[in-house]
Amino acid sequence: MKHWRLAGLVGSARNPTILDTAALGQFVRRHVVCRGDTLTGLAVRHGCEVTTIMRLNNLISYHSLHSRENVFLPVASASELAGGHVLFHYCRIACRELLVLLNDAEAQTARAAIIDAEGRGIVGGSGLRKVEEEALKGKLVALLCRSRQLDQATARFYLAETGWCLKKALALYEQDLQWECRSPGGRRRRRAPLQPLQD
Repeated sequence: MKHWRLAGLVGSARNPTILDTAALGQFVRRHVVCRGDTLTGLAVRHGCEVTTIMRLNNLISYHSLHSRENVFLPVASASELAGGHVLFHYCRIACRELLVLLNDAEAQTARAAIIDAEGRGIVGGSGLRKVEEEALKGKLVALLCRSRQLDQATARFYLAETGWCLKKALALYEQDLQWECRSPGGRRRRRAPLQPLQD
């Protein structure tokens, strides 16, 4: 904390040594995605590369930006951190812990939300996690449906089979597609939603 000259920390880290070992690339800003936003526009506005934004947010295409409510953008320099507050945030989409830079007002709001959630007994418990996980699963299903023109049941099947990892789900789908193209009958024949096997 002293090394980065931060004013304060919000929440608790999964990795207790993250601040000691953190590189500048782990500090990010949260950006609420607006209707007219593009990856190129965000990159120009914030002085970074499009590929950096895509990697940081696990975006698989330019169009997948608008499947997100918000994205994380890299902090440009260490001087931006001075006097700021950092929120420990584990991003389930990117599968990594991030250090989100907040101003004083945002930090106060975040602390109040954590205290309120603790008072209702849901921080660290299953209630908040389940709500967040279901919301995330819904977004992943919608993204896979749009990117590969699948119905929801099929998209959910591939995601469930791969532990809700979008990259693995896409790879498994492509593998099945290639197998079906090589099998007798040529192109994909399966159009109905996939059904789980019954014991």
